[in-house]
Amino acid sequence: MDGPELCTETIAAISMPPGRGGIGIVRLSGPDSASVEAQLMRLRLPLPLEHGRARLADVLDGADDDAGQIDEALVTLFATHNSYTAEDVVEISVHG
Repeated sequence: MDGPELCTETIAAISMPPGRGGIGIVRLSGPDSASVEAQLMRLRLPLPLEHGRARLADVLDGADDDAGQIDEALVTLFATHNSYTAEDVVEISVHG
């Protein structure tokens, strides 16, 4: 092996301890994090995500244009080289 291999996949993971809680957190990490988030949610203000700025979004029931809202969430982007994984990370905080 010549060095560490870089992962080019986007992954999703629950980022909270087991058990019950008021807030559930899901993190997307990888190059397609923002595009995956865009398929699951509709930002209340139709502006691109900004690094470190939480945005209110509607969680959608499906990816269709007529998908209904099933919850509200806060969505935060941590951009490449400014995240703890050194790649794009989108953190989604929803009702637990």
